Amino acid sequence: MGFSINIEKRDDGTLIHVDGQLLSRGVMELRNACDSAAKPVSLDLAGLDLADSNGVRALKALEAGGTRLLG
Repeated sequence: MGFSINIEKRDDGTLIHVDGQLLSRGVMELRNACDSAAKPVSLDLAGLDLADSNGVRALKALEAGGTRLLG
């Protein structure tokens, strides 16, 4: 299974849907999406099947920076 993100712009910020497997090669794509999104940013992780150690570190860093993790 691959990795995909879908960005949903809302009146109250941005919801980013994360699906598939968040591996090292997808971390930069996710960070760039969060950095460029209207704040506040929430990540919907309901469709996330797996995250490797770099993916987990990225999610923790995003959360520490104010991104809300859902799902």
